[in-house]
Amino acid sequence: MLSWLSGEPLERGIIDGPGAALGLCGLADELGARALTEDFDKLVRRFAQARFTASLDPDAAHATFFRKNGYGALVALVRRLLAEDALAWDAPRPRERWLSLVPEELQREADLDWLK
Repeated sequence: MLSWLSGEPLERGIIDGPGAALGLCGLADELGARALTEDFDKLVRRFAQARFTASLDPDAAHATFFRKNGYGALVALVRRLLAEDALAWDAPRPRERWLSLVPEELQREADLDWLK
């Protein structure tokens, strides 16, 4: 595990503190040691999608949307947050401001899933 953490995650600057290191340990624990040989980006995507799915109430109206688009929506939101929002990334925002950061195509898909 230590050799894996010292490899690509450290080299790419992903480990920027103890929280990131612990998160990657959680990823390794949940997905297993064999998974650590997979492409790092695919591994992170699989872990994030699994966490989204596990945290959803299957009866909630938005569950289908998040099972299908959770990781992509999060990445798109963070991209817009860092590139287009004047506030610092960690500044508090009202709900409406957060929703405005979700790309239009994902907003429409969420509305369609909610209608089903």
